[in-house]
Amino acid sequence: MAEITHPPMDQLQDLEYCIDSNPSWAETILLAFQNYILMLGTSVMIPTLLVPAMGGTDRDKALVIQTLLFVAGINTVLQALFGTRLPAVIGGSYAYVIPVAYIINDPSLQRISDRHDVSCLLHLLINIGSKKSAMETLHVVPISASFYIPLRVLSFDSLFKNRTFSFARGNLKEVSSHVIGLQRFIQTMRAIQGALVIASSIQIILGYSQVWGLFSRFFSPLGMSPVVALVGLGLFQRGFPLLGNCVEIGLPMLLLVIGVSQYLKHVRPLRDIPIFERFPILICGTIIWIYSLILTAGGAYHNKPIATQISCRTDRANLISTAPWFKFPYPLQWGPPTFSAGHSFAMMSAVLVSMVESTGAYKAASRLAIATPPPAYVLSRGIGWQGIGIMLDGLFGTVTGSTVSVENVGLLGLTRVGSRRVVQISAGFMMFFSIF
Repeated sequence: MAEITHPPMDQLQDLEYCIDSNPSWAETILLAFQNYILMLGTSVMIPTLLVPAMGGTDRDKALVIQTLLFVAGINTVLQALFGTRLPAVIGGSYAYVIPVAYIINDPSLQRISDRHDVSCLLHLLINIGSKKSAMETLHVVPISASFYIPLRVLSFDSLFKNRTFSFARGNLKEVSSHVIGLQRFIQTMRAIQGALVIASSIQIILGYSQVWGLFSRFFSPLGMSPVVALVGLGLFQRGFPLLGNCVEIGLPMLLLVIGVSQYLKHVRPLRDIPIFERFPILICGTIIWIYSLILTAGGAYHNKPIATQISCRTDRANLISTAPWFKFPYPLQWGPPTFSAGHSFAMMSAVLVSMVESTGAYKAASRLAIATPPPAYVLSRGIGWQGIGIMLDGLFGTVTGSTVSVENVGLLGLTRVGSRRVVQISAGFMMFFSIF
């Protein structure tokens, strides 16, 4: 076992709840919901960036978000019970955005727009009167090898539920574009799934063989910081500048979180609970949401550009309206994965980066939760379970891999609560709200 450099209780004396101590049940549930809300931002942002580029619709984006949340809940529970057993939330990682974008821009996937296949399908649909007969016909009529399989998996839900088409010749162009997008989305999703499944094997092998634990001895903040920083800088143009798209909402949120968490943390309206220190994300998020709802209802964006309306209005995401009331994600829901050596090697690079990032996050979480620094074998076990989590990402189709959520690790220090139970209950929120 590695030498402990500092005793557990000498790390952060100002924490009120360490890894094995728990707040009251009411406070625990609120803290868990706050962790879920913070995790929700990443779970929405990544599919919002990637799904439209894959040719997916708003409904597809909602389904991917539900799947990502569901798998994140499973991975968080597995990590808290069998992995490092630290209060660390496992969620989608931005490190996978670049290799996923590489897969999306693969010429073989970009060329999925065969008008001949689409015209054959449309003429078939015109001569069919109902969804049932369409599905029955497509099961016996071979339109083409590339078109028959994805449409059968989709079961025509996206085509028939999202909107009502009168299959007249005037609507052929609209239906054609919609069907092409569906096919490209499914094929791209399967390629991403295959790359994630193959890449996860690297992390599983390095974790359970204890090799990663040996490597972790040579990791230091000086060595890990440049790797994580390069990932962040590579995505900078997709992150912080988005605040400028709606500065009247983004900037107040940023300033409000800083003010509430840093300058009002000693103010206690309730004597027993420092609510401003415990729940800054819930308080600020609620205030800013009401503020943005008032701006939307008051017509502040009626004459604004479309890009501004999409970023600022509360009724333009189409996530709630297009999401099904009940959806239980399951493996291979998008169909069987497809495998490519080039895609897999690109995804492996993201896996290595996420492993380094997770190692640093595990050490930070242990310190913030007043736990002993995780020894090499615990880190290896956690990395191994995280590899299993990435395999689940590939099997379910979450469009990205998973890693330790650095934002939620920071929330441990912000709220001064390092309880493992809070993270476990937040995983329950993830799975519950991904189904209903």
